[in-house]
Amino acid sequence: TNKALLLKHIKDNKKTGTKLEELLQVFPALTYNQVQTLMKELKAEEAVHVVGKTRGALWFPGRE
Repeated sequence: TNKALLLKHIKDNKKTGTKLEELLQVFPALTYNQVQTLMKELKAEEAVHVVGKTRGALWFPGRE
């Protein structure tokens, strides 16, 4: 599923973090809101966490 692919991409970049902008490039068929919703679901499941706010925010695997 898309969530699994997003999580894989985030895990592959766990040292540097992943910007939402990168995730949008990975899934050009999805809208910004669709990707954002998937990220919120992954965050609620504690599969990922975000560091920072706005465009500079970076996503990392796991809990903070």
